[in-house]
Amino acid sequence: IAPGVACFNGADVEVPAGGEDVTIDNGTQGMMRHDLVVLRYTLDALEQTEDVSLAVVKGTPAASDPQDPAYNSGSILDGTSPCDMPLWRIPLDGVAVGEPEPMYSVLAPIDALRDFVSLTPGDGICWLAGDELTGTNVNRVEGRRVWPNRETAVRVGTEIFCNYDKRFYDTLEGCRSRRTIGVRAEVEVTPTELRVRFTDEEGVTASAACPCANGAARDARRMRETIIGQLAKAGDTIFQVVEVHFPETEEVPFLRMGELNALRREGLERLAEARIGRPAPRRIPERDETVRYPYGTPDGYENITNRLARRFYERHGGAGAAAGYDLQHDLRGVSVMRTPYCVRRELGMCLRQGGVGGPLWLRHGGFRYRLEFDCDQCRMRVVYAGREDK
Repeated sequence: IAPGVACFNGADVEVPAGGEDVTIDNGTQGMMRHDLVVLRYTLDALEQTEDVSLAVVKGTPAASDPQDPAYNSGSILDGTSPCDMPLWRIPLDGVAVGEPEPMYSVLAPIDALRDFVSLTPGDGICWLAGDELTGTNVNRVEGRRVWPNRETAVRVGTEIFCNYDKRFYDTLEGCRSRRTIGVRAEVEVTPTELRVRFTDEEGVTASAACPCANGAARDARRMRETIIGQLAKAGDTIFQVVEVHFPETEEVPFLRMGELNALRREGLERLAEARIGRPAPRRIPERDETVRYPYGTPDGYENITNRLARRFYERHGGAGAAAGYDLQHDLRGVSVMRTPYCVRRELGMCLRQGGVGGPLWLRHGGFRYRLEFDCDQCRMRVVYAGREDK
């Protein structure tokens, strides 16, 4: 492995001058295999020392279509140890070793990033013409050549800024992400009414009924499909109807579209009221003193701010905890939240699915937070970046 530098979950790892050797076991005649060359991170929880070394994960021989071997996935930011970062896939065909296949991405040099910003038709651009700020929209882009929407004189060497990112705003406009509560609807038909019971994913129920005043439908099958289709529409409510159960019956009452909509609307409104009015359950789990804190020494993220919390962690193997973030004066650069909830995914900007890149920030009052994304683990970190007025 030649000398070089890698970034492993934010940690710099260096292969020193002269490089390092790794050993690939011989292949098997007539069989194929994939081995992985990885960076392996280990943490000695007792000594509180870290180490990163090169390692080989040997695959399983196969007659055809060999698969990559399992490796130690995870993130060193979450205390995973050992934790592997794949660098190369080594294909073996019999005893022949194939060309190593890179499994890493190469970071672009900062100079290259400064050199050119990719624009797209519709983007807004602006620049200073003397003391006056002027600008226009991008009409056409071919490679590194950009045609503005209107003819204008721009001096050679003028610094041009992008003040409207059309792709980003198109992504936001197209996002219809919302969180809903799953509901199942059960239809019951009696000689006098059609009753629907709605049950949400937490077991809360509510019912609504509509009188069968129009007689039986001439086409029972079609009417049954219409009822199911209308009951499955939850509109702009907090619910999503995931299933409608309508038992087979010889006769199906004829209901007008307005009656079906009113029935569904009334049932979901009653379900929402039932959710609000239900008593909140209070669950106190039994104390288990055998459970151990799994991540070595607790850091400020655990937010240990008083002696009772400190004693609790000490009882469970988390001695020597750092002061909680609430007790620290300057949290700039500190990850104040780690969560599987991903803003990029919710906005339809997932990088794994070809979403628009670029930095994202959150603003809350006068505070700004930088969002960092660990796409390998599908996790997001919220990093405090300070106050806007400071």
